[in-house]
Amino acid sequence: MSSRDSLHAKVRAILEKANHPTTPQAEAETALALAFRLMQKYDLDEDAVSGRQARDASSHEVT
Repeated sequence: MSSRDSLHAKVRAILEKANHPTTPQAEAETALALAFRLMQKYDLDEDAVSGRQARDASSHEVT
């Protein structure tokens, strides 16, 4: 796993914590702020972090 992949995994885990229904609101807000700071600092976009780009690319058939 590359350091970029590791960073994506870390941000993804923080976002999952922020969006979990049992996470207290204050903790969720702090987690979201941290995730967005990391994304800005390391120039990450939400699609890359969520893995949507990889899934979207793999779902397209090359002809």
